Order: sequence, then structure tokens, then C-alpha cells
Amino acid sequence: MHRNGCTSHGYKTARPQHLYFEQAAILVRNNSMMSSSDNFADDRLHRGEACLPCRRRKTKCDGVRPTCRACRPASRECTYTSAGTFSTQYLEGETPQLQTHAHGLEDHTHDAVILRDPYAAYAEAQTMRTSQSRHAHQQGEESEPVGSSITLQMNHEVLSMLVGKFFERGELLGFSLEKSRSIEQINLPISNPNFPHVALLNTIYLWALQILNSSASSRLIPLYVAEATRAINNARNSQDSRIRVQIIQAEALLALFFYSNGRLVEGQYHSAGAVSMALTAGLHCTNPIGAGSSSSFGNLVPTTTFILPQPHDPAEAAERTRLFWAVYSLDACWSVVSRSPPKIMDSGNQATAIKIPWPVSTNEYQAMYLRGLHATSNTIQEFYAIGQSPQNSCGVSSSTLRAQASALLKHAIHLGETEKSDDAQRKFRDMARFISSFIGSLPSVNGQSDLEPVVLLTNLVTRSLAHAAEIHLHVGYMAFSPGSLTVCINSALAILTVTEHIISEESDVIDPAIVVSV
Repeated sequence: MHRNGCTSHGYKTARPQHLYFEQAAILVRNNSMMSSSDNFADDRLHRGEACLPCRRRKTKCDGVRPTCRACRPASRECTYTSAGTFSTQYLEGETPQLQTHAHGLEDHTHDAVILRDPYAAYAEAQTMRTSQSRHAHQQGEESEPVGSSITLQMNHEVLSMLVGKFFERGELLGFSLEKSRSIEQINLPISNPNFPHVALLNTIYLWALQILNSSASSRLIPLYVAEATRAINNARNSQDSRIRVQIIQAEALLALFFYSNGRLVEGQYHSAGAVSMALTAGLHCTNPIGAGSSSSFGNLVPTTTFILPQPHDPAEAAERTRLFWAVYSLDACWSVVSRSPPKIMDSGNQATAIKIPWPVSTNEYQAMYLRGLHATSNTIQEFYAIGQSPQNSCGVSSSTLRAQASALLKHAIHLGETEKSDDAQRKFRDMARFISSFIGSLPSVNGQSDLEPVVLLTNLVTRSLAHAAEIHLHVGYMAFSPGSLTVCINSALAILTVTEHIISEESDVIDPAIVVSV
């Protein structure tokens, strides 16, 4: 996890060795051709094919790898975000046989889970999840042969490309598990007990195919949606703590995929699943207690409670913390789009009170643990009590600010919709000052060109969400606050400026939550 500046404002599988030799040779040949010399560079690059330094400086890029002509005088290596034409073409060649193989499996599979009308109420959704999972093995073995079989048909180089494509920007999509450890586990043999669950793998491949945005990947996406959904449904009741964490992550990624593609009902279904599993697993507190009565969880009535054992090391503790906040942000932000109340009630309910630190890197978490700062009595209440200023936000991680902006948006909407009593108007004024102070403490829109792309884009989305919170708060108080209209207009203009900066980055991935503010 990275810190902000202080400005004021390869999937390895056991495969028959005789497969894909010819395709692999073509892959290597095409790859070497792309990086050999200037002769293969096209002066008219397509959008997104220029290197990142040239995009930021708005200079002409010839696209030569590893270093373009414009970057050679500075002796720096270029950074490209495109996967390369050769990868897309290679995927195109494999798509037909994968589709044929998948259709053959579907003809012999009678227990597939198909989401038509995921829920009428969340209690019913929980009941449906239980019935789907009751007879499944704890590792989802009923779904693994189908999912793994489709993946095993994919060439190793293409799978490696998909993994690399996802992890370039996975943090923007809410991927919270330790990145280096996750990549190491993906590269383990399938027989290794630490190999990732197929549900998590399929959601990673699904998002990578979405990012590629090619005709070949678009034809494969429905296959991976079906396999990811089936694997998640069959593994929800797993009693293995490692698998349970991976299923929560997969559920959140799949929910975000549906939301970002306008499939709100399916997005709500999987978002509710991620919230329910996160709360019943105790991710929201460092020393979780039993669920007690089912009413403690509001609409999310847990059918089973499985409190995770204590983490083995700071890395595991940090990734659980990040995972909870990813689920929290998913619930807080996308409830705005789906026009439904958030499912995590973090105020007035001790069962769901958040008692963990804000999301940080493993090293930061370890330092906090040594200082006894890894547990809180109520993180949200302490956030509002301490306040925010340019001084005390200096060095705060981008992921922390992103989670805090989600909390502000959630509570601003709630306050803006409450009855306009004298007490509510007092709370409105306090929240208005707090949000304004929070926005003032964020890194300025300009002057972030030296930051890594993930950090820069996270900062921009955070600022956009904070301004959206300001609008949602003030729009309900225009009749009581003469200056609210001006605040809304200024915030809308600020969001427009942020959006222009995001567009100028020409990134193939942005945090989909940006739609909440635009």
C-alpha cells in the first residue's frame, strides 16, 4: 500500500506437453518482434498504447518497447498499460475451442446455478444460498472440475498474461489480498494445498478479460461469469478459513463486475453475500464475538456463523482488514447506484460496530500492531471525533482516504435524507464542516504526476467521492441553508475537473465507483 504526498490540498497447471507448441512459438516470435526495433512502431498509435511518461507529459510517443524515442534521452524505461496486440490475437485463436469445450460441459452438467431473479428480500437470498451450498463440499469440489477444465484448456502464456493484466490494477477493483503472496500461490501446482480456490481464480480471469476489452475476451466472459458464480455458491459454507477469505474476495469482485456492467440485481445479490460473509466471519473487529441473536445483523440474517481464527502473521491480518474495507466501500458506494440502503449498519449496533484500523499495507499494519494501534473501540466514531486536516492527513495511505470517503458518502446520504429537525440541522452543519475539511486535506488534483498510476487514480476517485458526499448532504438542505446551492455547484465542477484528469490518464482500468459521483 502506498502513501500520498503531503500537499495541502502465471497460472501453472499439469498439462500435456505436446499441446500448444506451435502457438507458443508464434507467441514468442510476435513478442520479440514488438520490442526489437523502431521499424515495427506505428506512428499512429491507438488510444492507450502510448507509454505512461509520454501520456503524463502529453508528448508524442512512438510506442517502441522497452523504451520509446521520447524517453531515451532521460535513460528511463517506459511503462505500458496495454497487454499488446500479440496477446489479444493469441486469445482470439483459442476462443472457439474453449467455447466448444464449455458447451460440451454444459450439456453434461445439470446442477448449474443460474441467477435469474436473485432475491426478493435479503433474508430470502440467505436462504437460497444455504440450500445451494448445503450439499457442497467445503472446497466447492462440485464446481471445480468444470471451472478447472475450462481453464486447463487455456494456454499457460495466455493465463499468465491475464494474471499480470489483473494485478497491474487489481487494487482499483478492490483486490485486497497480499499481492505478492497471491501471485506466488497462483503459480503453485494445482495439487498444492495453498493453490487458490477456483472461485477466486475465475473472478481474476473474468476481470482480466473485461480489462482486455477485445472481441475474443468478450466471448469468453460469459463462460467465466457462470463458472465463478457456480464456484462461489458451492463454497460459501466452507469451514476452511483460507478458502472463506478467498470466497469473500471473489464475491466482492464478482459483485463489482455486475455493478460495473449495469447488472444491478446480480450486483446487489453478490454484494449482500460479501457483506454477510464478512460480518459473520468477524472481519470488522480484531477480537470478534459470537453473532448472538440473528437480529444483530439487520436484514442479513446469518444462517451460519464462522468466526475466523486469529491471523498467522501481520500480512494475513492486514489483508483481512483491507478486505473488510473493500466490502464496506462496495456496500456504501453502490447502494447509491442501486438506490437501496447500505447493509453494513456501523452506528447504533454493537454487533456491526467496526473495531479495526483503516486499510493499510502489511508493513504499516505491523508497525501499528507493535504500537497497540491495531484495535479501536469504534473506528467510524473516532474518525469523526479526531477530525481531518492537512496536517494530520499527511502521509495517510491512499487506500485509507478512499475508505474514509466511502464512509463520508454513506453518512452524508443518510443525514441528507433524515427529517429536518433542529438536531438534524446541527448535525448537518457539523458534517458540512467535516467534509469540507476532509476535501481540503486531500492531495491536490495537480502535482501528482510522479505517483504510481494506482495511487494517482485512487486519489482522484477519493476526491470525486468526497465531493459527491458534499452534494448529497447539501441537496437536501437547500431550503434551510442559503449557501448549499453554491456548494453543490462548486462540487459538481470539481468532479468534472477530476473526471478530466482521469480521462487524461488513459488507463484501461479505473475504480468503477467513479460512476457514483458522475
